Amino acid sequence: MVPPARRRLGALWVAAAIGSLVLRLGFSLDAHWGPRLLAVDIGLVLVMMVDLGWSALRPRETAVSVRLRSRWFDWTLAVLALGALVLGRPGSFDASLLAEAAQLGFASPLEAVVVTSLLLLVLHRLLRAQEWVLAFGLPPVFLLAASFFGLIVIGTLLLLMPRAAAHGAKSLGGMEALFTATSAVCVTGLSVFDVGSRLSAGGEVVLLVLIQLGGLGIVTFVVTLSVLAGRDLSVPQLRTLKEMVNATALADVRRQMRDIAAVAAIAELSGAALLFFFWPHAEKTGVLARAWTSLFHSVSAFCNAGFTLTRNGIEFADRAPVAALVLMLLIVIGGLGFPILRDLVRRGGRPASLQTGLVLKVSLLLIVLGAGGFWLLEGGSLIVVLFESVTARTAGFSAVPIGDLRDATLVMLVLLMAIGAGPISTGGGIKTATFAVLLYTVRSMLAGRDRVEIQKRTLPAQAVQAALSVFVLYVLAAIFVTFVLSVLEPGFALRDLAFEGVSALSTVGLSTGITPRLGSAALLVICGAMFVGRVGPLTLAMVIFGRRRNAADYDYPEEDVIIG
Repeated sequence: MVPPARRRLGALWVAAAIGSLVLRLGFSLDAHWGPRLLAVDIGLVLVMMVDLGWSALRPRETAVSVRLRSRWFDWTLAVLALGALVLGRPGSFDASLLAEAAQLGFASPLEAVVVTSLLLLVLHRLLRAQEWVLAFGLPPVFLLAASFFGLIVIGTLLLLMPRAAAHGAKSLGGMEALFTATSAVCVTGLSVFDVGSRLSAGGEVVLLVLIQLGGLGIVTFVVTLSVLAGRDLSVPQLRTLKEMVNATALADVRRQMRDIAAVAAIAELSGAALLFFFWPHAEKTGVLARAWTSLFHSVSAFCNAGFTLTRNGIEFADRAPVAALVLMLLIVIGGLGFPILRDLVRRGGRPASLQTGLVLKVSLLLIVLGAGGFWLLEGGSLIVVLFESVTARTAGFSAVPIGDLRDATLVMLVLLMAIGAGPISTGGGIKTATFAVLLYTVRSMLAGRDRVEIQKRTLPAQAVQAALSVFVLYVLAAIFVTFVLSVLEPGFALRDLAFEGVSALSTVGLSTGITPRLGSAALLVICGAMFVGRVGPLTLAMVIFGRRRNAADYDYPEEDVIIG
């Protein structure tokens, strides 16, 4: 139990650290205040080191090794920052690194390391402070929606800071910041400005953090840190997480959280390493800039966000096929869904489960059909048609100008966007598993069967009802969003508005180019569509499967209704 006095001191430390970071990252400081604020940051890091040392070494019943392991993340960051203080003497870095640090908005690499460490320490402590919310047993539906909404609000405030905008560019307006934060948290990728030229390095960092937390889910991210750090979870916490990550049992939650973290880390870091060498024109930029560009696009691709720092998207696919292929692989891996990836890894080549088999077959079928349809309608190289087919369902990157495509091609892309990614993934749409269930339901109906059978298995009625509910609600939501946009923006073609609405609702991020020209009211509608698209299907599934009621001890009389 943490003493009240120490808890208050910890809250004071967090407040001071946040204030320092806001001043440094949000506002321009002159030569007088910059070094003084750096001294404050160093002092805050040293205070954290003292606090960690006291927590680990003071006499207690728990072993020192256990206490060290429970706060390994804090220790790692603090030691790195302390190492930077020791090694960061004047003259320790060459001119190229000093120049790159200046371009990123820091006076020296030392300042960059200290500020980054302090930022991560604050973020980690704030995330850990939210763990107690899970212990109240709040409905997962409410917790999921509230976490995304809160993250959007925080992201909006951070993007409104003056230094979030690039040097020489005007600060973001309220609607620009809200729309960008919503698009990042909902891993959509729609944007009202060019990210690479409008945001500063600090603004890009904020955007990437929002994408990462939005892709994995902030609650999942918080508890994954706890699991990796060896912290115990209470039964109410385990029950809530069991529903949120679709675990089969309470005992399986911790293992599943570790698997999610491992898959995300391995995929994103491997992708960043490959992009570092194969990203086009990499030889024209410095090491730090290449590393940042690679990491940003790797995370954006794995989380199916679709944000890019290049002005023309991924229109270099023909010139850099390896980079395009890496992005495609990351999109597919992130879009399959964590349960599917976990099942593939744990089975080690053995026959997959029914759900895994369905998702893999539907995903492969959609990639092939989408690429073939795009080639027939628009032509293009193999890498371009494959890239468009893959990215249209989930990611929102584009290798061609979407506004120049035929109407028939846009209709095909709308269908791909509506189907979307795998269940419990970083993508949107009705989900590939839902689409498969709908197809088999139609087949069973045409065959005159009263049950839905797939590969010698019978689907429960709840699964069929859930698939039909998701599909119907999605169609109604898409029609509603398109209708409202057509009322608010009568000057745009219906095809552009419908495409924009479905793209937002499916959290894809493709656009015919009208996003920056939409009015504030229409942008708010798009924000709502992105939020519903990110939270809606998951929420509906939790409502249906998470609140099962006992069957009633009575039945109403049946009466037939003519269909068709």
